[in-house]
Amino acid sequence: RDLLRAITSQEFVVYYQPQIDTRSRTVHGVEALIRWQHPERGLVGPVEFISLAEERGIILEIGEWLLEHALEQVSEWHRAGFPDLALSVNATPRQLEHPELVTTVQRALNRSGLDAHSLKFEIVERGIVEENERVRAAMHELAEAGIRFHVDDFGTGGAAITYLRNFPIETIKVDRSFVADLARHEGLVRGLVAFAENLGLKIIVEGVETESQLEFFEGLGCRLYQGFYFAKPLPAEDCFRFLGDFRLQSDSAN
Repeated sequence: RDLLRAITSQEFVVYYQPQIDTRSRTVHGVEALIRWQHPERGLVGPVEFISLAEERGIILEIGEWLLEHALEQVSEWHRAGFPDLALSVNATPRQLEHPELVTTVQRALNRSGLDAHSLKFEIVERGIVEENERVRAAMHELAEAGIRFHVDDFGTGGAAITYLRNFPIETIKVDRSFVADLARHEGLVRGLVAFAENLGLKIIVEGVETESQLEFFEGLGCRLYQGFYFAKPLPAEDCFRFLGDFRLQSDSAN
């Protein structure tokens, strides 16, 4: 009941977590993360309500709201001097198999004025392992329009080369659990990075929180990062301030 009310009462908000390119010293993109500003429970994370939204059949409405607001915001940042900023938005398998998804995405892009190449969808690894034909068809149709896909939580869902070749995947995101415990997973992480490089895929290292973690992955040749070491998920105003501050720091370093 609360979730249905949240849509009409506009209780959702979007936070943005920067994705950093350490080689070019730029903010490569931002990931849009939905939050629910519940009038009694406070700020509620997506883990607590996305599954329920899928069960109740309202995930497309929530996803469309997130997409439109995030595209509008990033379009504004493009006009404010960050024209190369990419936007990543999470998409569940249930959203991807919805027959109206492609139309919804195209409509949101047209309203924002952003080029399709600025938009990336993130799908968890199990979403491609399940081999859903409707998901695959939707992904390829979106890819033809210029949209690319990131595989989130890579290394936890059992995806093989066959799966990755069958889907228009551009980037894999190394799962944060491997980053948090490098001492235990170092061999696995090295293998994942080599695996991605051999397939010509980009890599985003997620969950980077310490300098030693950053140094380890830079030693493997990785350049794209997301994590608290750089910035936590931020409200739009704070994220825009971060974009400006990061540019100033990079210009000073150069």
